[in-house]
Amino acid sequence: MDQLVHTYHSKGVSRKVIAQKIVEAGAGLLRVCSYSDKEMDMATAIFRTGGRRLVYATHKGLNLPSINTIRSRTDITHLQPSVGTITHAEIHHNISEVFGKDHPAIPRCGHSIMTDEINLDERAVYLKFCQSVGGLCREHSKDHNLQINDYEAMEQLAETVHGPKPTVHYAKEATVIGIAPFRQDDYDVRPIVISGTCKTETALGSANMHQMVLDAWRTNPNGEARHGPIWSVASDGDGTRHRAFYLLFMKKPLDESDPLYDILSKLIGLNLAVGEFNVNGEFDIKHIIKHSYHYFFLSIKVNLYFHRYLHSHLYNWRNYYQ
Repeated sequence: MDQLVHTYHSKGVSRKVIAQKIVEAGAGLLRVCSYSDKEMDMATAIFRTGGRRLVYATHKGLNLPSINTIRSRTDITHLQPSVGTITHAEIHHNISEVFGKDHPAIPRCGHSIMTDEINLDERAVYLKFCQSVGGLCREHSKDHNLQINDYEAMEQLAETVHGPKPTVHYAKEATVIGIAPFRQDDYDVRPIVISGTCKTETALGSANMHQMVLDAWRTNPNGEARHGPIWSVASDGDGTRHRAFYLLFMKKPLDESDPLYDILSKLIGLNLAVGEFNVNGEFDIKHIIKHSYHYFFLSIKVNLYFHRYLHSHLYNWRNYYQ
């Protein structure tokens, strides 16, 4: 009774409503629980790792907080996925949402943009926040109306995906772009772009996408001004992204007046080309080693093949003249 009165009194409801809630609680139609900080932390961790279905199961089975209780007492980050073409507004929204919340004061430092893909369940989904169809590739859905306005528009969109000659595809993977700091303490990677792809994007399209992220971080008040500049952009060994990074980060040599030049110029053979604002492109060392092994063993196979080819011809040539 005390917990029920305290809960609804703190919400500012009238005595009549509180009396009604007491009647409902007596009839078993209402249950008011008081959760500890440990239970709230457990439920929040379950929500962030397992989603609302797991939260519902633990609420019914273990009497942990429900999804509504978690949302009312926890600061939830609302990351906005890209529907069709990636826009500046979506990137700015995510930067403000992920990096603009009230966090403990952390010293400014350099940051790295990291890009990779994750597998998706290839199907269409309903995105309530924008009343649109999600789950389609950004490469081909940019010229189509993805908003759910009427039945005819949905029929036309379905025809572009399932027709005899599809012009739009389900996203095979999601491109995820995150930003991480160059520091030992308080290190984490925070995503700011999520966009579906059918893996047909060109190098120019990938370069434009990363340039949008760089521009948004530099101009957003919760980006470079608050946390620090971008020093590098990293990715895996994707060939298209290699060409995109070449377009972005091989524009000019490092200026001799830069403090880094005195250090890096002594490293013979090091490529000193950079992009705008001295941003450098880099790739996962595991993929670089894998490519090196690939070319190493390929060269061995070529040499063995050439050796056998030359040996067989010399053998035939010798027999011919004998």
